Amino acid sequence: MGTDNLHISPRTGDPVTDIGLDTISTEKQALVFVNTKRSAEACADRLADAVKKHLPIATRHSLSDKVRNVLSSPTKQCNRLADAVTHQVAFHHSGLHSEQRSSVEEAFKDGKIQVIAATPTLAAGLDMPAFRVVIRDLKRYSGGWGMQPIPVLEYEQMSGRAGRPGYDDEGQAITIAETASEKEDIQEQYVAADPEPIQSKLAARPTLRTYTLSLVATGFVSDDDELTGFMDETFYAHQYGDDEKLHSQLHMVKDNLRNWNMIESQMDTSEEPVFVSAKEYSQSDELDATRLGHRVSELYLDPYTANKLVHRLRAAGESPDPFAVLLAISYTLEMRPLIRVKKGDSQAVEARLWKHEDNLLHDAPDQYEDDYKEFLNAVKTAAVLHDWINEVSEQELDERWGVTPGHLQAKRSLADWLLYSCDEILDVIDAPDIQRMIRRLRERVNLGVKDDLLALTKFDGIGRVRARRLYKADIQDAGDVKDTAFEKVQDILGPKTGKQLKKQVGQTVDTETVKRETHGNLLDFKD
Repeated sequence: MGTDNLHISPRTGDPVTDIGLDTISTEKQALVFVNTKRSAEACADRLADAVKKHLPIATRHSLSDKVRNVLSSPTKQCNRLADAVTHQVAFHHSGLHSEQRSSVEEAFKDGKIQVIAATPTLAAGLDMPAFRVVIRDLKRYSGGWGMQPIPVLEYEQMSGRAGRPGYDDEGQAITIAETASEKEDIQEQYVAADPEPIQSKLAARPTLRTYTLSLVATGFVSDDDELTGFMDETFYAHQYGDDEKLHSQLHMVKDNLRNWNMIESQMDTSEEPVFVSAKEYSQSDELDATRLGHRVSELYLDPYTANKLVHRLRAAGESPDPFAVLLAISYTLEMRPLIRVKKGDSQAVEARLWKHEDNLLHDAPDQYEDDYKEFLNAVKTAAVLHDWINEVSEQELDERWGVTPGHLQAKRSLADWLLYSCDEILDVIDAPDIQRMIRRLRERVNLGVKDDLLALTKFDGIGRVRARRLYKADIQDAGDVKDTAFEKVQDILGPKTGKQLKKQVGQTVDTETVKRETHGNLLDFKD
């Protein structure tokens, strides 16, 4: 373990925990990179327990309370993070709520947290250097390929976090080797290795479609000659190394965009073969984006996704099943990676599909088709969102589906974008009836409420929990808020929030004149 000048006292039997203890005891900071969210949490737990046992350090109760109470009802994960933070340790991954991730990052920068156990996403795009970086896992699960070595470029991205300019004269990047042979392999495969060649993202068909439409929609190219000329100068063309095949790829993409009513051109290719040679391919055809093409480009949607949504929304009728709409947006490239079906919930996922199968906006693939498994992942993703808009709590979603608050927040954000895109597409194709339903569904995804609470959640400070309390007390809209005595409102919400709510409907309450006989303080409930 380590280098010739690195000596760590063994205390716990776990090298990573020992390195963490040494880092904290010397008042330095470290980032520990592991390959899964579960490993990050377990690593932080072990180190926090070791700190409690071996190092008498000051606790961080205010920070602990902050990360614990991000949600109205803390989940097991919230409590786990809060307990670790108390010992100046934290974990960080995409499953955390964004406010928790931000709190951890800021506390690390301020020196309030000394060790973070994280997945590699922390190494990309965030300015978070540390004295030490521990790269525990050099392999990661890769679908059907099993555990595969991480790229050299990723190793360099993580190890490059070691050494804080202006704070440390050196940085230590540490990997863990159990044998001398393994140490030699790490030295050869990572420390002394060159990073992999960079690959152009235009090689991916969705990116090529999106980029081509963008070039036409912005007027950057106006005909085939300009389009192929531009592409011939890209890094993608340099990598592709075959102009004729590249032009054929562009021809297919342009044909798709025309068939999807996103670009217009003078040349009718309805009877052209799919593959044409560069000599046969005309470079004089003028190109222009349609109204739909312009809007799709502005939304940064894959044109393929937009075309699918157009057809599904047109077939939806005036009052589609909300679950069916959520499934339609979940079964897109933009929503990936989807929430994966696990053995323990496969029956529940299929049961949810059977419950709504008569209302779907598109046919489900046959269970023996290759994409059926991914379709079920989309069903589970839609089921999670559907439960959320029916006021299932974050804790119950975690217990029912294994979805953490951060994962839910990420999918809600994508669903918001895709529902907004549906709204904009419907505006172009002129379908106002379903458009109203889509807008309400988007609000429900943002707020996590049933349809009957939308009027109440428009008030500042009234979220899903407070709104449901008011609704159960027969206060269902602004008129009811006005007509209800302040004493009743404050019984439900507490005096501070009750006063704020009354103010929003134009009523001023002098709480000093509201005298109530009570032996305790009125609580102000949190959403």
